[in-house]
Amino acid sequence: YEKGGHHSPHNHPITLISGIYLLELENDNTTVFYSRDEKRKTQIILDDVKEGDLILFDPKIWHSVDPCDGKKISICFNIY
Repeated sequence: YEKGGHHSPHNHPITLISGIYLLELENDNTTVFYSRDEKRKTQIILDDVKEGDLILFDPKIWHSVDPCDGKKISICFNIY
């Protein structure tokens, strides 16, 4: 992602596990996980992540990336 880059809410319903490896973070960045219901009222906000962090999560959980404050390089993957 470049400055302002983001990813809209989505999930990965047919995978076993999803992951995000944060290779480079120029500034703070936030990943948001939502409850499984359609309204996505409950949120878990990861705003203390740093370069080198690996985030593994249930792929059925909705998630998004807020607009980046600077360059962000991540490796995202799904295991089937």
